[in-house]
Amino acid sequence: MTLGEWLESAPIPRLEAQILAADILQVDRSWIIAHPEVSVENVELDAVLARRIAGEPLPYIIGYREFYGRKFLVDPRVLIPRQETEILIEMFLDTFGSGVSPLLRVADIGTGSGCIAITVALECPELEITGIDLSSEALEVAWQNGEALISDSKAIAEQPQSHAKQQLARKGPLKINPKGGTQQSLGLNKAIPQVRIRLSEHPEGCATEGQTPTLNSSKSGGTPKPQVRFVCGDGIEWLAENSVDVILTNPPYVGLSDELGQGVTEFEPHQALFAGESGLAFYQRLADCPWTGDLFCEIGMGQGDAVRSLFKPDEFINARNDLSGIERVLHFRRRGTTKV
Repeated sequence: MTLGEWLESAPIPRLEAQILAADILQVDRSWIIAHPEVSVENVELDAVLARRIAGEPLPYIIGYREFYGRKFLVDPRVLIPRQETEILIEMFLDTFGSGVSPLLRVADIGTGSGCIAITVALECPELEITGIDLSSEALEVAWQNGEALISDSKAIAEQPQSHAKQQLARKGPLKINPKGGTQQSLGLNKAIPQVRIRLSEHPEGCATEGQTPTLNSSKSGGTPKPQVRFVCGDGIEWLAENSVDVILTNPPYVGLSDELGQGVTEFEPHQALFAGESGLAFYQRLADCPWTGDLFCEIGMGQGDAVRSLFKPDEFINARNDLSGIERVLHFRRRGTTKV
């Protein structure tokens, strides 16, 4: 069978078939388009095609999703980054401009694949970003993305002691951390990220370190290197124990009765999708949490008024729509007081 014949016979959109073929053959999509006459063994092609026909999202099959012009590794441990979330990045950058203070402390709550935290770190390398997620499995993916996208630095992972044996097999010698966890230097033989991943069962275990970000080389006049820290724990509890200047979040905001596509409900992690019956549970907790600073949060379609009502009227700053005209990101600012 020729490549062109396989593409014609595939019962999925042509673009998706081309992307699958390019991934299997390890070539660019432009090569696929230009060489329909090439003979192909269709066993592997048919295998990935069957997965797509069964509803598995294309990014999970090929293993990545483009976000803000960069390829992020994804698999079923993390939510697939959406184009709408890029608006959150743009709103943050527009608000604080290119001259972001190196003292600005930024937290990405529900970091998942790390796409928000890593993107902000790359766009504003003078900052140190903390990404928090309940899922240690999701943070493994975030770490891989940091390793792939941020270079010229070192990566250190901290794991609960219960994970020591697994990490020993995977990464080499472990050192016991006096705080009760295990610390491990990763012997990586390539340019690697300035990512410090701290995975702890309790977010308060990192509270002291989280309050004072480590400054990068810009302090001594050198070129800033992006820095990201990942913490495993409840993001709202972490915020209650740590002071930050900016909160970025694309939280779970789907209601339990909301209808989603087959590929979403069957394959993407429910913990990253659903937030109670109305989809507002996370926003309610965030509104009740005693944080101060600026908050940029993504919302679901039609949730703007409901989310705004959870905060004080004078805390709302502005909103931004996505390309479809749907209100997608809200900006709140809270200075020194909390909602009663």
